[in-house]
Order: sequence, then C-alpha cells, then structure tokens
Amino acid sequence: MSDGGPPVTTTESSEAAPAIPDFAALAAGLDLNGAAERIGLIQQLYQQKQQDLMNSYEQAKKNILNQQLQAYYQQILANALQQQQQNMAATQPEQMDEADSDLGSALPKLEDGLHNLGQAFVPHMIVPSPSLPNLNMAGLGGLDLTSLLAQAAQLNSFLSLPSLLKTQLAMSGQMGIGGQQEEIDRTRLDPRAAALASLSNAQLPIGGYPSLLKQQLRELVLRRKSLVREEPEEVIPMEEQSTSAVEKASSMEVLAEGESQPTTGLAYDGNMSRHECVCGQSGSHVEHGGRVTSIWERLQAVGLVQRCERVPTKKASLEALRSVHSSIYVQFFAVSPTACLKMEPSELPLRNFVQLPCGGIGVDSDTYFNDASTQSAARTAAGSLIELSAQVAEGKIRNGFACIRPPGHHAEKDLAMGFCFFNNVAVAVRQLQQKYPEKAKRIAIIDWDVHHGNGTQLCFENDPTVLYLSLHRHDNGNFFPGTGAVTEVGSGAGKGFTVNIPFSGDVMRDADYLAAWRVIVAPVLEHYDPTFIMVSAGFDACTGHANALGGYEVSAPMFGFMTRQLLQYAEGRVVLALEGGYELSAISDAVEHCVKVLCGADEDAGRLSADALEGIPCMAAQETIQKVIAIHKKHWPTLTAIQGINTSELQWQTLSRELQRMSMNQN
Repeated sequence: MSDGGPPVTTTESSEAAPAIPDFAALAAGLDLNGAAERIGLIQQLYQQKQQDLMNSYEQAKKNILNQQLQAYYQQILANALQQQQQNMAATQPEQMDEADSDLGSALPKLEDGLHNLGQAFVPHMIVPSPSLPNLNMAGLGGLDLTSLLAQAAQLNSFLSLPSLLKTQLAMSGQMGIGGQQEEIDRTRLDPRAAALASLSNAQLPIGGYPSLLKQQLRELVLRRKSLVREEPEEVIPMEEQSTSAVEKASSMEVLAEGESQPTTGLAYDGNMSRHECVCGQSGSHVEHGGRVTSIWERLQAVGLVQRCERVPTKKASLEALRSVHSSIYVQFFAVSPTACLKMEPSELPLRNFVQLPCGGIGVDSDTYFNDASTQSAARTAAGSLIELSAQVAEGKIRNGFACIRPPGHHAEKDLAMGFCFFNNVAVAVRQLQQKYPEKAKRIAIIDWDVHHGNGTQLCFENDPTVLYLSLHRHDNGNFFPGTGAVTEVGSGAGKGFTVNIPFSGDVMRDADYLAAWRVIVAPVLEHYDPTFIMVSAGFDACTGHANALGGYEVSAPMFGFMTRQLLQYAEGRVVLALEGGYELSAISDAVEHCVKVLCGADEDAGRLSADALEGIPCMAAQETIQKVIAIHKKHWPTLTAIQGINTSELQWQTLSRELQRMSMNQN
C-alpha cells in the first residue's frame, strides 16, 4: 500500500462485491477539462465487470491488485488537484519529501476523503500501466474507445498513456474477459506512438523520454517504501501452505509405516513463477514460470515431494547478494532501477533497456525485466538455494534439489544476461564459505548446463578453494555465451581450478558425456576431494531442445547417472540448483531421475540404456577430451586415463574391474 494512503480491505470471493468509490464525485468540483467525466466512464466499466472479475482471479492476487488500483487513482486525483492549485496560483504547493509516498503529506483533504470511503477496489485484469486499464472493455460501457484515446493529449497531466500502446492493448485483450481486441492505429491515437513504432529492438536510454525507466518503471516503483529498505525475508507463501500441510501429513504417514526419515531437501516457491515479461505472453519466451511449475507438478505426481523434506524458502538478503555482485548492481536489480536514477550513468550496471519484439522491456535481447516481479523472484531463487545449502552443511538434510528461477550462472558481478540476474550458485557458495568454513574447505561446482557458466567462472577464477568444472557446447566460441574455452583455467592462486570441457562440432550424446566423465571429471574430483558439491543443473542438453537452445541429445537418465556419481564424494553433500532447460517434458524427466537418485527412491533411476553404455564417443568429443588433458595434466596428475577416450563405457567398466582384480591378486 502507498504510504499515507487509505487502508485496503480485502474481500473474500464468497462475499458481496464491494462498491466502487465514487472518484467522479470527488473530482466533480475540479476544472479538469472533462477528466472527471472520463474517470466516471472508466468507473462504470469496473462496476459492470466487478462480479466476473471477483470470480475469475485468485484470492492471492487481490491485495496486490487492490493496492495498485488505489495508488493509480490516488495519483490521478492528486495530480489533478495539484495542477488546479498551480493554475489558480492560490497557494504555493508544498514539496514532497523523497521519503514520502506519491501523495505525501501535502494532500490531507484528498487522503481524508479517500479514507472515509473505507471501500476496497475490486480486483480486475492485471493492469499493464497506471493509465486507462482495461481499454479493450470500453465497448461494454458504451464508450467510443478511439475518440477517448484521441483526447489523451489533453489528459497528459492526469492519465499518461503507456509508451507501448499497442502491446498494452494486446495485454488487456488477453487478460480481459470475452470479445476480441480490435487493431488500433497507434499513430492516429497518440502522436508519440509514431516515434515509438520505430523502437523495436532499439535501445532506450535511462535518462530522458522515451525512457522506460522514467515513463513506466518510476511511476510504479516510487510508490513503494521498499526502494530504501530491505524487504523482510519470507517463508513459504500462503498459497503454498495448504499444499505443504498435505505433504507434511503424507510424510508423517510414511514415517508411521516404518520408513526412514527423508534426507533429501526440496526448495520451491510459487513466487518465482511470477517473474514474467510485461507483454504477458509467456509462450513467446523460452524462459518462463512454466519451467518450475511443470517440474514441481511432476515431483508431486510421482510422490517425491512427499518423500523428501520441503525446505522453507527465503529471499536473499542484500548483504548476501553483495558477496558476489556490486552494491549498485544489487540496488538496481534487487530493489529497483529507479533507486539508482540519481547516480551517474557511468556507474549503472545497465546503460540501456531494450524494447523487445514482444513489446516488453529487456536488459538484453533475450532477458526480459518486470519491475513488479523480477526482484522478488530473483531474490527468492538465490535465498532458497542459500537456505537449502545451509541445511545440508548443518546436517539437517543430506542433499537437495532447488527448483528455482530465474537461473543464475550467466550473471556476472555487474552484468545481467542470458535470463540471469543474480548468480544463485555463486551467492550460495560464498555464504557457505562465510558461515560453514569447515564444510566449505573445498567446494566443487559442476556445471552441466549446455551453456557455459561465464558468471560463475569469473566469480571464482582466483579462488583455489572452489573448483569450477563445466561440460558445455562451445563450437569454437560460436555458441552462447562464447566463453569457456579449454585454455581458460583460472588465474593467480586459482590457476588450474577452472576446468572447461568445451564440446564443438558434432551433436553430443550419452556416450560422449560418459567419456568426458570417466576420463576428466572423475579423476579431477578424486584428486580434489571436495567437502561440498554444488551443481549448476541445467537440462538444456536434454534430447528435444532446438539447436539454438542446446541441440544435444543427452538422455534424462544420464543426468541421474551423473548425480549418482557425485554422491560418492563430499560424504554425499550434493546440492543441485536448476539453471537452464526449456522443453518442459524433457527437463521434468531429467529432474525426476536426479531427485530419485538423491533420495534413493528408485534403483533404476539413472540407469543408462544399452546404446549409451556400448556407444563409442564421437571423434569431436575425443578431440575435446584430448585437448583438456593436454592443458590440465600439469595441474591434475590423475588425468592419465587416455585409453578410456575411444572406448565405450561398458568396455571401460570391464577393463577397470579386470585391473582391480589383478591388483588384488598381486597384493
């Protein structure tokens, strides 16, 4: 709720819908050139649709939407009153303190009037801007939408049109109820739209119009006191509590039957799925909330949520985020970009926002940003992994899987990219180092996402207590992000503790990953002897991903196999954190195998097919492995199993058993 505004009273869906405050009456005495009439017309739309909306939207969204609507209309009337006072020059307007809300203390009469109404706004379609919401429903109120919008220039002081008008109208059409959205000529309705029409994929500067920060983000976010203080950490949201209670009861029933107590932790929060583009079209983005919800639904369907222990989720503190990212970066992406508007442009972590083809806002051409949800989701993702890792370090649970988004391994100290804002794994590792030094003496980060984790590598390239080992598609630097060459081995004291296995050329499959694992990964881990293992568990190498998103054909059981191999180290202290992976069925299959292995639910989990075990690695994979050995054998003397490069996994296992038998006979 805006500071200084009226209290908002939420209403259960079973109760009668509350009356809409008569803002037209409040504004009737003001000379607003017809603004009061237009507000009244808009009010009629809400009255006509309030019952439908009350039945259509989740109870969990009501409070948020109520507060937004109240803030929007308070601002409209506040601006109107202030404009009239200036025109009349009756009194000198008071200056609002930066710490005040939008209304501040200079408008006591307006605040009192609103407070006395004592009514809550009815939840409605998610509004894309603080102006003219639900424009697609204008026909229901008998309004001439074209005529109304054409007069927008006269209402600039009171109702500022969205800078992305066509997209916003499309959003309202999707979120609305019934009827098709008619195509509207933006250049005819708003002269500003002609200039904006040429901005597709163009960079939008932070300072000056058309600035999305000033035009859209600032109007929304400056209403919140959270700009200058850290939000309180949260536990499992209310909407999750009923599910958690059922899961807990199911777990107690399992214990009553004599089974052992769960030792695998799961971290998930529905809040993370709300990070979405302002265009409202999740289908046009490969990274969306359906990734984590589909995985979680799969884990529930196969009984793994009930078998494992649900770890409470929390938002990462700003201090924890600063252990990896710069202070200004954290302020920008964990609080709000508008909190950094007074800083010099050269100090900002982002020089320009990008207008995406869908009409949304992005930090680059792929990574959308939504000031209403991105900060909360990104902090929850990092905080959930911190909590899960801490419980493993404390011995409360043995291992765990964090079903989190947005992902993190591309995020650098001062750079958001590749769908990533905060480097979740890096932040969790830094917290382990600070709070559990004994368990964090030697941390191994295994990154099997098909894309190289440039942000994670940079974070620890000088740290000899953290081993970063990545298997990824490289294509000689021509596959995103282009980093992760075999020659990148770390620097300073950390030289040799960065091990990249950059595949190029052919499509990689299970046999190729198996060869890299037995010849490089396993020997390095044996020598390093980690005390804790973190996995950047991206599943975009899974079969089913388009070439641009991965293009490899690694099976779901292969990820279970790698998980089982990791449990042999660090006394089983292994934590998997979701990174990439965009084909919902494929990533759900892979996660199911991994979690089954973690909790010992199925001995067949991670069991490879005969084709995988008998396959010979392709020549491109063999060449990559040979290059890694040539570069790293001086750092890791155990990299001597060259004979395992051109053999199948089955042949290698047979040979290993024979060598072991011969060794035992000699002893």
